[in-house]
Amino acid sequence: MRKIINYVNASQPRKFILGGFPGVALNLLIIFLSSQHGTQGKELLLITAISFFMKELISFAIHKTWTFKEVGEIIRVTTKEAVYYLMVSITITIANAFIFFIVVDIFNFHYPTSTQLAIHFCSFFVNFLTSKEIFKP
Repeated sequence: MRKIINYVNASQPRKFILGGFPGVALNLLIIFLSSQHGTQGKELLLITAISFFMKELISFAIHKTWTFKEVGEIIRVTTKEAVYYLMVSITITIANAFIFFIVVDIFNFHYPTSTQLAIHFCSFFVNFLTSKEIFKP
């Protein structure tokens, strides 16, 4: 636990939350509007996956340019960072869609926006540490 605490800059979790907010807000808004218009089943699952992936793209840009940027660092996106982030984003999107499908379609919990918000909350720590590792100098 001490290694994790020493590994994390004190301002980074706060910046990670603030930097992730625009993408999460967009994701939740798309799901909310879709569910309000009667979208269900596979269509809602597809919309959820697409909006979640869009959230990841927005988060990549913000986290690269602000959250994990060192003072004086020149911003360059390397192929390695882009590929790793893409791989992690695809994995997280698939896991998100799977959990969303189980909760909404199998357990008939028909509150997709709440479900998505809970998934974001639960995956914060893993997502933060993964992003930190990808963007480390």
